[in-house]
Amino acid sequence: MGIIYAPVNDILYFGDHSGAWRLMHAEGVVKGNSSVEHLKRISDKLPLTRTEEDFTVVASRSHLNPETTNYINEVKRQHDNIRIVSRGSSLKLCMIAEGLADVYPRFGITSEWDIAAGHALIRAAGGKVVALADQQTELVYNTEQMENPPFIAFPPKAD
Repeated sequence: MGIIYAPVNDILYFGDHSGAWRLMHAEGVVKGNSSVEHLKRISDKLPLTRTEEDFTVVASRSHLNPETTNYINEVKRQHDNIRIVSRGSSLKLCMIAEGLADVYPRFGITSEWDIAAGHALIRAAGGKVVALADQQTELVYNTEQMENPPFIAFPPKAD
């Protein structure tokens, strides 16, 4: 299960084995002691229907390193229209779970607690977070060093 709350935007993201959801204007609803089933009924199921046609990369300005820049430049060679969006780590993962971004490459170090909830949301929505080295191996948690390898997050596949 993963839960991320963005207080500035008042958006709650939550997901479990049955799927993932986004609840706008969550503060009043959650304070009302609503059940999870009620929250699911009044939330948007993820992934969302996407209207943006640009290939969207989420990346961090504060952690932009040469590897990320090179990756983005390679994506630019592969796609005509590219959009780069900068958000906090958790919100970048939420964009992937929403299906509103096409890729989130992370070449720098993150701790397990930085991305575990977002990874759970992405999995619940049907996407994946994998080691960058082979782009197949799902990240694992509760490791001794508590650090993630460089990774890449992909949204749910379109039907």
